Amino acid sequence: TSIGDFALAYNRTVESVTIPEGITSLGNSAFEMCEKLSAVSLPEGIETIGSFCFNLCKKLQTVHLQEGLVSMGTLAFYQCENLTTVTLPSTLVTIDDNAFDGCTALAELTNYNPVPQDIAAKNVFNKLNVASVTLRVPQGSLSAYQNAPVWQDFKIVEFNPHEGIEEVQREPSGQYKGTKVIKDGQLFIERNGKTYNALGTEIQ
Repeated sequence: TSIGDFALAYNRTVESVTIPEGITSLGNSAFEMCEKLSAVSLPEGIETIGSFCFNLCKKLQTVHLQEGLVSMGTLAFYQCENLTTVTLPSTLVTIDDNAFDGCTALAELTNYNPVPQDIAAKNVFNKLNVASVTLRVPQGSLSAYQNAPVWQDFKIVEFNPHEGIEEVQREPSGQYKGTKVIKDGQLFIERNGKTYNALGTEIQ
């Protein structure tokens, strides 16, 4: 049920990781300094991300943290300097010191929690110009974020967390090629009566 401390730390070759369902915790430094790691797929149900978990994963670009996550450890994504987009789930309560310290490329942060996490320590986003980072928050929570320490310094916009986006494509024959549906920040593909996630795995 867990990925242990230092499980893949300092691995110089791994480029992508898919964590299976049933895992509830990622240990301290589990993926620390995986210098080629550029893609991580995380399932719902992970409750904790340990300290230094993705520390110095400098090629990591996008992180979608799923529902169920409650706490994120110190320096969890420290110096992930190419990380541009991050999604935080509504269940996330605790973000420890320096969690995103040095993530200087961060351009968009989506936070599904209508109640701003208490991160009075400004070092959580140390070295970032947060005034230039777009913070997307659930509709109706704008005022709460505008009055919350640290969060109030971001460029805050509201979004509807329940709204999906559909894109229908047709083949030359006129038949539907497939429907791409984006819901709660996740991409699903519907085709021939079946639903698949972005990795091509069928959703039962």
